[in-house]
Amino acid sequence: MNKSLSRRLSLICLYTALLHCACGGSEQAQLPQADTVPEAGEEAARNETSASSGPALLESGPVRRYGILILPANAIGHYQGVYEDGEFSITVRYTEEDIVVPSDWVTRRCGDDAVWFITDDQIIHYLYGSGDGWYTFFEFPRDYGEECVFIQRFLQRLRYFKSVAESPDSVPLPAIVETP
Repeated sequence: MNKSLSRRLSLICLYTALLHCACGGSEQAQLPQADTVPEAGEEAARNETSASSGPALLESGPVRRYGILILPANAIGHYQGVYEDGEFSITVRYTEEDIVVPSDWVTRRCGDDAVWFITDDQIIHYLYGSGDGWYTFFEFPRDYGEECVFIQRFLQRLRYFKSVAESPDSVPLPAIVETP
């Protein structure tokens, strides 16, 4: 790993202490089971050509924010990062607050990971629940086409950084996510 990348990763871990917000929501989301949901990789096949040029780079964040707009009215504290992958911008939100998943979200698989999924006019939204008390929201442009690849590789890097973080309160969003 080159010095610049190493320094950037260290700074990301160092400057991102996770704050907890005492917000409502007494129900915790039931995690989808990976072996009972359809494969989302087929969704990526709808776009045989992708303008993704990999790797996706963290262009901004993590920045502390409140409220996740795709969910009903809330003040959920989270950290937001924006990745640039070729011509695409991908927004990622990380939280350790309990999430109540709306009933209209569908469960799918991205490889071995079970996720929730919903679309709106221009954006495809995914939600991953770790089972360890943290959640990650992903927002992709409809024509991105490599959602599951990004999610799998992002989660692999995030899990690694969480496992080696000096503080359990750090938000180690990866600076680089390898994409096809």
